Amino acid sequence: MLRIDPLMTLEEALDLARIRNQCRLRMTNDQREITLDEQKKWFETFYIQQNPQKYTVWLLKEESIIGYFAAKECDEGFYITEGIQEDRRGKGAGSFLLQIMINQKNFSSKCLFADIFDDNVASIRLHQKCGFVYCEKVSQGLTRYCLRGHSF
Repeated sequence: MLRIDPLMTLEEALDLARIRNQCRLRMTNDQREITLDEQKKWFETFYIQQNPQKYTVWLLKEESIIGYFAAKECDEGFYITEGIQEDRRGKGAGSFLLQIMINQKNFSSKCLFADIFDDNVASIRLHQKCGFVYCEKVSQGLTRYCLRGHSF
């Protein structure tokens, strides 16, 4: 059974790095591989210090972590990103995760936006299926999709 929990422990943060590294070539901000030492430092000095004020991460779990959803608050709303373990892609886990997170109360009146590479057809379809629409061209090969403030 799938469940979603907030990122809380260093052990979870290190497991999160594994999934993030599997997805890294589709990341729009940093495509390099993250080492465990870097992830530990990020968790202890950045994430724990800010959580949950400006940046939060939720984990999609079955028996272990199979995906994540991250949201960073900014003036426009929340910049979001998500990643699913390679062997779970295309099987509904991403849709489940994104739909659950969209329905979170703290997102109900804010704009959510995701920057997606134009050739990442699976991610574009996922976001459109969940109600995201074209917002603007960010740069060559990169488009922003938005889900405007909503009420559920």
